[in-house]
Amino acid sequence: LIQTFNPDCLAIQTAKSHGYSDLFESEMLERQIAGYPPYSRLVNIILSGSVRNQVQQCAEGLKQRLDECGLEYLGPADCALELLNSKWRKHILVKLKPHESTGPVAQALLGFESPGVQVVADVDPFSML
Repeated sequence: LIQTFNPDCLAIQTAKSHGYSDLFESEMLERQIAGYPPYSRLVNIILSGSVRNQVQQCAEGLKQRLDECGLEYLGPADCALELLNSKWRKHILVKLKPHESTGPVAQALLGFESPGVQVVADVDPFSML
């Protein structure tokens, strides 16, 4: 028994018909079009600090450096857990080709500092929270 407000959703339809391969193929096509793994590598750069405005300014500064390095990215955006342990958090998601080195990301981060803001790069992140 499945109860849903969206019975036409592909996941519901394929679960109902046991069509795992149809759902898999659809999801893989969406990932390829959007440039998500396994068709790319991701580096999630998380910026956190106790002053929200400082974190935002730092994120904008990092965005400029990523632009200068010619990197493809999404953000900056608020993290799903925007305020964690009294720290404001933003992140920038960098997309790389599947076998591309993270060197260009490291180059963009090299020497990048902002007082009161911690910058952490998570390569091939397991979770985006």
